[in-house]
Amino acid sequence: MLISRRRCLSQDTRRGRSLTQRKRNKRLQSAAMLSRNLWTCKFCQKSKLLLSYRAICALCFLSQMGFTHKVMLSSFYKVLNN
Repeated sequence: MLISRRRCLSQDTRRGRSLTQRKRNKRLQSAAMLSRNLWTCKFCQKSKLLLSYRAICALCFLSQMGFTHKVMLSSFYKVLNN
């Protein structure tokens, strides 16, 4: 019978590791969200004069939903081409 390594660790060690992992994940997610929001706002400000109202609304809607840059840009260009 095989016993996983995780089971061999003490409960305090497991709890400490999971807390550390949760903190790390939260920090990475908040950093990604901040950079995405800054990038989107900067992009909107620079290109507002060139974009139609419909395109700006679509871009802001996609950014609020939390799409990644790649998905957001491909969807954005589809709106522009319609």
